[in-house]
Amino acid sequence: MGGIWLFDMIHPQSLICTEPYLYRNSKKIQDYILKFDDTKKFVDRALQLVDGLTEGFMNEGKYHLNLAFACTGGQHRSVGMANIFSEKLKEKGYRITVEHRDI
Repeated sequence: MGGIWLFDMIHPQSLICTEPYLYRNSKKIQDYILKFDDTKKFVDRALQLVDGLTEGFMNEGKYHLNLAFACTGGQHRSVGMANIFSEKLKEKGYRITVEHRDI
């Protein structure tokens, strides 16, 4: 087994209040999330962290890394962020499986 990392999505503010019409697994949620500078910075920094530590995991014989994203309701920000990370990590050549627990 590899590592398990949990990211609490405290930004941007909850979509339920600001964009209630967005569907849970919609590309529109990802677009909404990424229009905030704080979120873009988080994505860039977290991807650097994942990328930087993955080689160390593999050198230890660990080939599974679980990334979990949490938010207040578990159906908008966390889902969107999981999808964003999935796309970006696939672009880097990682094999990715996405599982949304609460939708």
